[in-house]
Amino acid sequence: MWSAVPITIATSKKDNALTFVLEKESDTVVLEGVGPEEWILVGVACDLSLPPLVPSPPPLLLPPPPQLNPNREGDYRVNYPQEIFGRLLEALKKGELKERDHIPIMEDTVALVGCYWAHTGGGKNTVDVLKLLQSYINETSFTIWDSITDTLSTINLLLGNTNFHPAFQPCALSLLRPVMSRLGWKPRETDSTLDSMLRSMLIQQYEDQSVVAEARRQFDDHISGRSQISPDLKGAVYLVVARHGDEKTYQQMMELHEKAESSEELAKVHCVLGYFQSKDIIAQLLDFTFSCELGTPHAYRRLTLLAHYY
Repeated sequence: MWSAVPITIATSKKDNALTFVLEKESDTVVLEGVGPEEWILVGVACDLSLPPLVPSPPPLLLPPPPQLNPNREGDYRVNYPQEIFGRLLEALKKGELKERDHIPIMEDTVALVGCYWAHTGGGKNTVDVLKLLQSYINETSFTIWDSITDTLSTINLLLGNTNFHPAFQPCALSLLRPVMSRLGWKPRETDSTLDSMLRSMLIQQYEDQSVVAEARRQFDDHISGRSQISPDLKGAVYLVVARHGDEKTYQQMMELHEKAESSEELAKVHCVLGYFQSKDIIAQLLDFTFSCELGTPHAYRRLTLLAHYY
């Protein structure tokens, strides 16, 4: 049964251009005074932080949402027509949208790739997602980059064993390069906590040879005692080194595991061991996982990670 849902429509000039109650599966409303270059967002009037609905061009048509839970008002995925979608991409590039609207647009677009409409020509496709991601190239917010990297990881996982993967990697790198260049490797006095978190997250995602080489250098210096890895970067460095590591690297990680003097250091090592790619190392890791040396919580985490990637 359809529930009455309060809807608010915002444009680039008005936060509250129109408010009405949607009482049936579809309805038509006319939004007056909208210029051809303005973008339009639709959200739930009772809570603007919820994911926005997506209208068609004026006169505004509101089709039934592809996902609807009558017991949870505002739980929607709604499709932007390509004309308005293109305007939103430009608005994102220019920084015209409020930060609260960035993630809902991305989440809706990604969700619509796999919905029924995608198979009938009315939804979104992976190309739309990649175009959307390129609109965030000047983004600086950790929260938004967290969502972006989740989306990139999902696409990377889906394309991992296909002929499309080599073409996707340069696309992902081009998106990450500007913000990675801005932050750099060295922590700065002006960094906020979120800047430090963003730097660490991007190092884990940015599969560029220069990043791999720098992570390897810092890890080798750390192992030899020449210098210590910054605490904010240690988990990221460990992960990159493990992902590209060999048998020698695995043994070095196991030495770090044995010498760990804190639960935090132990957790950092546990979290990255599952990223090794060699089948021989994975076999050793499984033996270690089921040994008495590893507690049940850590064993469960390791198995979950291995199952996710292999």
